[in-house]
Amino acid sequence: MKKVIAEVGALYLRVAICVLAVIGLFALVGVRMGWFEPEMPSVKQVFFIDPPQQFVGYKPFYSRRIPVDTSREYRLRVAVRVLPKSDGSPQTSRVYLGVETLDEEGKVLTSGIGPHRFAGASNIGISSDDGWKMLSGIITGEGDEAHNQFRPGTKSVRVVLMVNYKADESVISEVRDLRFSELIPLQE
Repeated sequence: MKKVIAEVGALYLRVAICVLAVIGLFALVGVRMGWFEPEMPSVKQVFFIDPPQQFVGYKPFYSRRIPVDTSREYRLRVAVRVLPKSDGSPQTSRVYLGVETLDEEGKVLTSGIGPHRFAGASNIGISSDDGWKMLSGIITGEGDEAHNQFRPGTKSVRVVLMVNYKADESVISEVRDLRFSELIPLQE
């Protein structure tokens, strides 16, 4: 009986290997012949926060340290909404979204314009009448001319989000879908 079970098991194993080999061969031939193309991601997610977070007054947010290759493109994005005042009247928040640039030892770089590189949003006003507002931008390359460039010598970054900039605790904002993603070029 044990011998029969072993033979049946070996037979099923051979059949499974043959089926997988046929599927693999079909996939390889299909890609080479252009019958179909495997779906390739256009974004490599580096940092992501999805559930809404509430910010009461001004409290800057800094992410963990993220290694970057400055020759590649990265997208910063966030959705922000401002809650109305307790009496229902509108209020506004000033928002900044960018990166703090760090050298290979993790020391903050400070050359060029601004304390941080605000490629996603720089002093953007959002009203409670606006609802959810999406802010985004792209940062790539090295230089000191613009906020959409990493500082020379950048090896890693920390995402910086400043919501309710210089506001008191009466201003309440919600943030969701905060992302820092590497954009991957697709081959033609």
